[in-house]
Amino acid sequence: MASNSENLKAVEMNTTALTNDYYHPLEYQWNLWVFTNDKEIWEDNLVCAADFGTVEDFWSIINHIKMPSEMKSGQDYLIFKKHIQPIWEHPANKNGGRWIINVEKNLSRLDEVWLLVLLLMIGENLPHGDIICGAVVNIRSKCKIGLWLSDGSNHKKLKEIGKFLKDNIIKSHKIGKINFHLHMRNVNMFTI
Repeated sequence: MASNSENLKAVEMNTTALTNDYYHPLEYQWNLWVFTNDKEIWEDNLVCAADFGTVEDFWSIINHIKMPSEMKSGQDYLIFKKHIQPIWEHPANKNGGRWIINVEKNLSRLDEVWLLVLLLMIGENLPHGDIICGAVVNIRSKCKIGLWLSDGSNHKKLKEIGKFLKDNIIKSHKIGKINFHLHMRNVNMFTI
């Protein structure tokens, strides 16, 4: 007959095996930030609301927050690799830029395109995932989804990412053209 400590150890081993088999880790750890736009100081509006590193944690968060189309004008969701703040001045972002996708808020397309960008990003399905920092959805009268990249100087990589977005999201959702802007200059460099 097994002792209580042996039974406890067996349960712990089975629980660890179950946990390791059940969760599907992502390549990177991620943070969900929320920009509320109800405080005077810009930085005070930016709150890290959750973090995740598994597929299951991602879906747990996404299924329990408002979809972008349900958010108030002026609010944002920002999902970035852990340890990268979603501000232009952060060292990982300051030499980079973003692909900008303009989407109308009143259409379910906003929610669909946002989710597709997130799935491609966290699932490591975009080319050059090493230079991808995060994604932002800005809720305004004209909504934008931005895919932030750390390196704005490698035009070949930038265009390959943009073409991938265009071929796999933009065409199927009939959005039109997307633009790439450097953060620090906020000037359009490419249109695809």
